[in-house]
Amino acid sequence: MNQLKFNKNNEIGIVFSEAGGSNLILGWILENINLKFKFCLTDAAIKIFEKHIGNFVNLSIDEVINDCDVMIIGRNQYGELEHEARSKAKEKNIIQIGVLDHWVNYEGSFTIKGETILPNIIWVFDDYAEKKAMNIFKKIPIIKHPNYYLQNIVRRIEKLDSVIKNTSENNILYVLEPIPKNIKNIETNYEFKVLDYFLENLWKLKLKNIKIKLRPHPSDPENKYEKWIKNNNKNWEISISKNHSLESDIAWSDIVVGYDTYALFIAKAASKRCLSSIPNGGPNSTLMIKDIEYLRDI
Repeated sequence: MNQLKFNKNNEIGIVFSEAGGSNLILGWILENINLKFKFCLTDAAIKIFEKHIGNFVNLSIDEVINDCDVMIIGRNQYGELEHEARSKAKEKNIIQIGVLDHWVNYEGSFTIKGETILPNIIWVFDDYAEKKAMNIFKKIPIIKHPNYYLQNIVRRIEKLDSVIKNTSENNILYVLEPIPKNIKNIETNYEFKVLDYFLENLWKLKLKNIKIKLRPHPSDPENKYEKWIKNNNKNWEISISKNHSLESDIAWSDIVVGYDTYALFIAKAASKRCLSSIPNGGPNSTLMIKDIEYLRDI
């Protein structure tokens, strides 16, 4: 098999748990829907694939590996699904492709508990990721694919924007994410303190008639933010997004806010004003947005 080109006879295993990589590879899959795929998904990846490929069969790692001649595997520094898939694929000499999403922690992408299993090929989806991956993984072929996920979602946002009526409100979408606990001095549920910081500094925008919508992360437990909303709804009009699609929420918004979520990158590509809520003393955003605004600097 040509390791960079697939045909209809190839059985392609897809192993993902985390949202970022799942969205990127899903965009590629939908452009290559004529190929044969076998899925082993957990956590946020299941929700994402159910939304777009509703009738797929979710298999175990062993079931996928026994039938596949190539594996496309995500990365997750906090879970072992992908690492187990890499280990078993290596044992059976199955070609494995590693998918790098976002732009950070590349060095540790393929290491769990001190064990490193490098893929045969690495896929990326933008110029910066390609350059960075080539500098780090010098002996592994780096293949850049179009970011179909970004292209398609921006197209849908722009279409929705064209039919949404302008109102007198200033609609603010806050896109939530579990903030990594491996960041120094970050405690459990730090995302709530960041939300508090957001509200405390919202006055800086000098806006009236504000409506705030929180969009939970796919991995968030149901009703995680209900108590926080109840405690803060006395002074602000805050609601939880009921939309299944990110594009609907971004189209609704005038401003999109988040800690360091990829949704800010999408919103910026769709010409929305984007604000990072990383507080004073926190790190700079890892997103490749040249002119990203920080609420702390306004």
